Amino acid sequence: MVVVVEVIIVVVVVVVVVLAVVEIIVVVAAVVVVVVVVIVVVVVVVVVEVEVVVVVVVVEVVVVVVVVVVVVVVVVVVVVVVVVVVVVVVVVVVVDITSQWFASVDGFREDALNAIGEVYFINTTDTNEG
Repeated sequence: MVVVVEVIIVVVVVVVVVLAVVEIIVVVAAVVVVVVVVIVVVVVVVVVEVEVVVVVVVVEVVVVVVVVVVVVVVVVVVVVVVVVVVVVVVVVVVVDITSQWFASVDGFREDALNAIGEVYFINTTDTNEG
């Protein structure tokens, strides 16, 4: 049972670490996208002389999309971590509890059988009283 619990704990740690790395990658990618968009917008405004209002709208849309993606990823990661932790807790509790359902009689089986053989039974219903 200890091995099962240890394996489950290792799996949970690996899943949480992988999800944390994925979340970090997504956040960093989102920041990079926003920075690149801002740089492109500045270049477009300066070089092409596009109206600033159009550029601001484009930047706002990109930022909103990036924020939504980051929020969705964070929520998904949190939900997955919570589900994994709940499953692990349930499995650990079930594995721990089920081992207590069964008792091993290996240590005293022969002694118990021998003791039963030495018991003298008295039949109280069959007496010669008369």
